Amino acid sequence: MNDFRSLSRIALAAALFAGLAAGATAADITVRNAWMRPVRADTPTAGVYFDVLTNTPIRLVGATSAVAKSIAIVLVNDKPDGTSVETIVKQFDLPAGKETRFAYNGNRLDLLEVAQTLQPGMSVPIRLIFFQAPDLQQTVDIDVLVRGVILPPAPEPDAKKN
Repeated sequence: MNDFRSLSRIALAAALFAGLAAGATAADITVRNAWMRPVRADTPTAGVYFDVLTNTPIRLVGATSAVAKSIAIVLVNDKPDGTSVETIVKQFDLPAGKETRFAYNGNRLDLLEVAQTLQPGMSVPIRLIFFQAPDLQQTVDIDVLVRGVILPPAPEPDAKKN
């Protein structure tokens, strides 16, 4: 009888562990169509746009890149009068099984204080940071294609008159 109880306890513990391990698996996150417009160094903000799909509910909680001092998550809410309000948020909830678009004139990431000129055709590395309950943080590295019109030459500094 004691052997049966011991085996039952071991089986129960194994089942609980398997359940916990299954609940802690990383989300399957797919990011597509990442792009941004060309910008000059010292630009205060530059929008980044992409589509993201995940198999489980997850939160985008931040992003980093060597080309900017920081990156903000921008939530855009449309008002009844046709205008919109932009708010920087700490997190953005992504539903499971539905593609979410971060788009021009919509929700997006903003590179803040861009450190270098980003020309058409360049690829900008960005690390997206996600949080999945209960305590699983996950990162996804993406390459953002710079596309759009070629930037005009930088303005010449004003010449001082003698």
